[in-house]
Amino acid sequence: MVTSNIHPHTTWQGDIRFLEILEGMGCIVKKGFDRVTVHGRDLSGIDVDMSDLPDMVPTLAAVAPFARGRTIIRNVAHLRHKESDRLHALALEWGRIGGRVTELPDGLIIEGDSRLKGTVVYPHNDHRLAMSLAVVALRTPHLDIQDIACVKKSFPTFLHTWNRIQCNIT
Repeated sequence: MVTSNIHPHTTWQGDIRFLEILEGMGCIVKKGFDRVTVHGRDLSGIDVDMSDLPDMVPTLAAVAPFARGRTIIRNVAHLRHKESDRLHALALEWGRIGGRVTELPDGLIIEGDSRLKGTVVYPHNDHRLAMSLAVVALRTPHLDIQDIACVKKSFPTFLHTWNRIQCNIT
């Protein structure tokens, strides 16, 4: 996956640290002047304190079921007070598709190598959950995300962009 119009060496955006997490799981990350390329490989679970990048927890939760081993997400109890109780909603919806998720008071444990199955899922009116479920849908046929339009809160053109991206995935 290549993203452009991002300056990974000079950005003030804290979520850029997510690239380090992906590298820690086994991805190859190449940072250019104004772009980032991420190559997936066989991934391994990771134990990570996400207190300084809580918005990326749903994204990590979308990747973790496809990694070998256990992913532990820590120190994000404050996610219970967002558009949804994100920790509970992630555990509930990932469980619905066959993910093995343990909800902790301040995080999640996600067992990798889960056999996910398509079904109807609900993003709980939470834009970040909806987008992370779309990532899961890339590798989980027949995943029907209800109320995907809730992404308009933060990314009004998400569905258009996502459909364009999917056409370029091989």
